[in-house]
Amino acid sequence: MDFIVFSFGFLSLIGISYSIYNISNRLPYLYVTTKIAAKEANVLSEDRLNSALEKNSLADLVYYLNSLGYKVEGDDLLSFHLSLEKYFLDYSKEIRDSSPKQVQDILDSYFKFYEIKIIKFFYRSRFLGTDINKKLLFSFGSLNEAFLDKLQSTKTVKDIAVVFGLTDYAEVFKKDYITIEDFEIAIDSFVADDFYNKLEKSTIPNKREILDLMERKIDIINILSSIKFLLRDVPKEKRYNLLIKNKSYFSSRLKSICDISSLKDLVNVCDGSDYEIPIKKAYEKYEQTQNIFYFEKELYCFLKREIDKKDLLYFQSPYRIFSKIIKNEFDLMNLIAISKAIDSKLPKEKAKELLIC
Repeated sequence: MDFIVFSFGFLSLIGISYSIYNISNRLPYLYVTTKIAAKEANVLSEDRLNSALEKNSLADLVYYLNSLGYKVEGDDLLSFHLSLEKYFLDYSKEIRDSSPKQVQDILDSYFKFYEIKIIKFFYRSRFLGTDINKKLLFSFGSLNEAFLDKLQSTKTVKDIAVVFGLTDYAEVFKKDYITIEDFEIAIDSFVADDFYNKLEKSTIPNKREILDLMERKIDIINILSSIKFLLRDVPKEKRYNLLIKNKSYFSSRLKSICDISSLKDLVNVCDGSDYEIPIKKAYEKYEQTQNIFYFEKELYCFLKREIDKKDLLYFQSPYRIFSKIIKNEFDLMNLIAISKAIDSKLPKEKAKELLIC
């Protein structure tokens, strides 16, 4: 009897200790996840996406979004898309600033994926000797207004390398690249590696789940890239070097997806993987419509569903921070698709097929 009482007391102590540990893990993230939850009122639910699709003009869409709490503007598609992008970047920065310090450092690394979009604009422009559309430029992260002014004063790729010589990107610019694609995969891989390294060295909770989220996103980028290579007749022997290497279990199939000769081959390569069902669904729709877009839609819809499931498990954790930022990316993609559909007078039912939901 004494043993039973002792065992019960010991197990109770373990339970209490675990509860304290669990609460102490959650407390640092309570403020930021509460802010995220409060802003969920603005989230683009299926009903709101349908309402957005009902709008007859870009002006109506802008008015509707602002009535939901967005802060966007634009008289044409380009200005509207830039305004949307700035809104979501500002929101991501707000999430970052509300997060604990160790999460901020990892988010800064993730935000480099946004910075390199601008860096690629400049590199492509200087590589080809063409002018850059200044409307596409805006400051974010380490690319502040003063730094953008320096980049705009460059004339060649070597000039850009000098400007980045004392930045985190210096290593990427030490090499000469034969093609633009070689540079782009080099900087993509650099940023991905930087993110992986910082996340793995951190002590934040749920980092395995965050790593899994990022690996899935990179997997999808690689699958979509392999489709692009196929359509552009990129030689098979060059494809592998143009993919972002990651540590997911699917990465063992990268060489196989580089060897495809048809989209049917891609379906076969993905058999038995997490991407089997979305790839098969996309291929069936492709056969009916010859529209390659369905691969992107089905893969990102799959990723969004996976994120939604885990959000319920890790609602007060750093996972919720990263999942929200990636779901913001989906909202951005959906609103761009809706604005294009409205501008081109695309029927609502057809426009609906473009959405990630």
